[in-house]
Amino acid sequence: MKNRIVNYESGFTLMELVIGTALAGLLLGVVFQCLQLGVRSWLRQEQQLDVQDNLRITLELVAAELRLSLGVGAVKSDELCFQRLKGDKRVTVRYYVANGALIREEDGGHPPVASRIKSLQIRYFQPDNQETTDPALVSRVEVILTAGAAGVKDTTLRTSVQLRCKGQ
Repeated sequence: MKNRIVNYESGFTLMELVIGTALAGLLLGVVFQCLQLGVRSWLRQEQQLDVQDNLRITLELVAAELRLSLGVGAVKSDELCFQRLKGDKRVTVRYYVANGALIREEDGGHPPVASRIKSLQIRYFQPDNQETTDPALVSRVEVILTAGAAGVKDTTLRTSVQLRCKGQ
């Protein structure tokens, strides 16, 4: 019988290890990029929803207060001014945008109602749906709010409010 030297070498060569490590690194990089893209998209959507919710709630608040107002004051396209009852006296309420916030002014106080507000537009209508600039003829008011944040497209919502208590 012949003596044969059997050389059993098991394992990987250096080249196989380098190629395997490179492929694993490439695969992990792709997975990480996909996860990062998903997280960024989720954060952007969350911010967009926050802006929309803030805008919707603010518009409802303004509309509810305007609906029960006694009538509008000065007719301006970028400011809402009306009177309402507070106890047994009339007070003037004013809404306007300053420094990216919707401000509600009543009795000298100026608390911000909402942030990230870009514009406030007001349109005033007569009972026959013709636009008017005469406060005595106003029966319906259209409020248009636009809001936005960095990295999020602007959102515009509008509502039309019929004045219920005008002239009381």
